Amino acid sequence: MRPGRPVLFLPSSSLSGLGNNLFTKSFLYDYANRGGVVVCMTQPYGEDFSALPVPSGEELEAAGFKQDLSCFANSAYPTMEHPILSGITATTVTAGFDGFFRKIPGNATVLLRRTISGEPCLIVYPVGQGYVIVSTLYEDWGYANGQSTADGRSILANILTWAKDPDQPIPVTNLSAGGSASGITLTLHVRNLSDTAADQMEVLVMTPDRQTLAVQLTQAVTIPAHSEADVPVTLDLSSYLGQSRAQHGIFHADYRLLAMNSATSQEEEIQPQGETETGRFVMEAVGTGRQALSQTVFSVRTDDDIAGNPAKTVHLHIEDHTGTARTMHLWTCYTHDNGILLDTITMPANGVLDKDVVQDLSRPGPYHYYLTDPDYGSNWGPEWAFMWGEDPWKMAAQGYAYMFGNGGPDGSQRFATVFGITGTAGYYEPTDTVTGTMTVANPRSVAEDLTVVFSLVATDQTATQTAAIHLEGGASQAVPFSLTLPGPIARELGSHLAK
Repeated sequence: MRPGRPVLFLPSSSLSGLGNNLFTKSFLYDYANRGGVVVCMTQPYGEDFSALPVPSGEELEAAGFKQDLSCFANSAYPTMEHPILSGITATTVTAGFDGFFRKIPGNATVLLRRTISGEPCLIVYPVGQGYVIVSTLYEDWGYANGQSTADGRSILANILTWAKDPDQPIPVTNLSAGGSASGITLTLHVRNLSDTAADQMEVLVMTPDRQTLAVQLTQAVTIPAHSEADVPVTLDLSSYLGQSRAQHGIFHADYRLLAMNSATSQEEEIQPQGETETGRFVMEAVGTGRQALSQTVFSVRTDDDIAGNPAKTVHLHIEDHTGTARTMHLWTCYTHDNGILLDTITMPANGVLDKDVVQDLSRPGPYHYYLTDPDYGSNWGPEWAFMWGEDPWKMAAQGYAYMFGNGGPDGSQRFATVFGITGTAGYYEPTDTVTGTMTVANPRSVAEDLTVVFSLVATDQTATQTAAIHLEGGASQAVPFSLTLPGPIARELGSHLAK
């Protein structure tokens, strides 16, 4: 009953290992380019986000949740007013964000930035006729694992509601700017798909999470069978919004159609509750505290996330938006060990600085980085003061990097990476030989001995081939394969790796 856009939701971790998968990349690009909306939550590694479509000539560079950890309380802040953020009434957001975006497409809109570093963590951008909405939020995982928050649920609900039709204007009432919860006027585009003329329309206003009926009213209409009409309605949400636990965000005025049954002399439903593209409206209570940009943007990255290097290069990106030249100290600490002063940073007013430092990252685990006023700082980790809101160290920003071990539980999380399969055709006869090449990379700093197992599967038979390879640390290798089925139809081509 609503002709809006198709929406594809990619949950947390759903793109794991698919960043360079040509089939996934092609499908997602085509989906957005033809008018669909791709919604993506956080992923394990930055390269996983590479599966998402971007406009030609643009790139999306990210850190995933295994490469970054953020604070949970007050973890992000809105940069602007937008329907997706209309349920947020404070100047900060409390929700689970792990990961951030280092580079974003030039046509992207930044909706949320991380509090500790100023890096984007929720962006929206068009691709072709469609859109991509991508975030490092993990509210979908948190909902089932005891880490859900009201802010997280609000953002996710409003993302999905807005994504149904991003180009359709949504009326906004800001209660903090003098807007009234009564006298909200909408024009609902109503479709009567039944074989009976409707003489009444019931309007059902659903809360942003679609769980509660906020307002219900009935009004007379005249809508012939199999026809459409624009019906003006006036809504009063003052009673609902006066409740202590009332939600703000994108509401939806649904409708259902009724007609008089001459046999019973009763109004009866002829069409069940449904949506209309003009039924969305925003009720928000947004003050003036939202920022345009963090005063200091700070991100940290390494060329790989493998421990064991006593002299690894750490890449720093710093942006100043205070308008004042500053000298800052760069501190680091491993987990919560004593802090180490890495460098003194001279930052020009409104400047952008990309700088490399060399650091011992031999041990697997988390490494924290802090930009502080040079008059402050000590040899113990100052992160506790920042996290609890007391800031004797005059903290400007924080960064984070995680190094994985070469073996054991940590190391097992970073195994060989498959770049993709090339050289195959799109169609084969049942007796054809399937040939191609799979490129395998070793992201670790130590050598790996691997067995690649290729399989070609039909309804009742399988052809397999194995290849033993040795990969030095950081090396890659192209592994050819050639598979022929003894009988009928090839259904699926797959592969896996074994130690």
